[in-house]
Amino acid sequence: MTEERFKVLWHDEYARMYRVAYSMLRESETAKDVVSQAFADLLERDTLSLADDDMGRYLYRMVCNRCLDLQRRLDVEKRFLGQYSIEPHPEVPDYLEREQQLTDIREFVDTQMSQQSSRAVRLCYDQGLTHQQAADIMQISLSALNKNLARGLEAIRKRFKNK
Repeated sequence: MTEERFKVLWHDEYARMYRVAYSMLRESETAKDVVSQAFADLLERDTLSLADDDMGRYLYRMVCNRCLDLQRRLDVEKRFLGQYSIEPHPEVPDYLEREQQLTDIREFVDTQMSQQSSRAVRLCYDQGLTHQQAADIMQISLSALNKNLARGLEAIRKRFKNK
């Protein structure tokens, strides 16, 4: 493409290509970048065989395709950032707050629950023993252990329901 042909094309088509890009992207600077890049690509390509009328359509297609590619890439980035955001989610409690909750629960288990329920909860949830192992240590049946755990967990739920 000759320099004179390029200047004429730039003068005739830039404003229209900018409007197309802006209508698709809704961002002025990005639309200018897309149109400028399309014109730069046009210079690099062998477009001597295209008539002047075809050149405008060819440029229009380049701008539209670049806008669509950019929109797709931005959508992917937005989804990725939303999915793998490093910001904490608002529903996740703060670490110190969580530690305080656990301390309060342990204190409640030790001071407010029956000795049997407290021991069952400690063996199963603090020490990580199976129900059968905890029942053997406490020398009670598995059914009795389950009843003590149920009573203990219900007491914990009631006490810490709104916290």
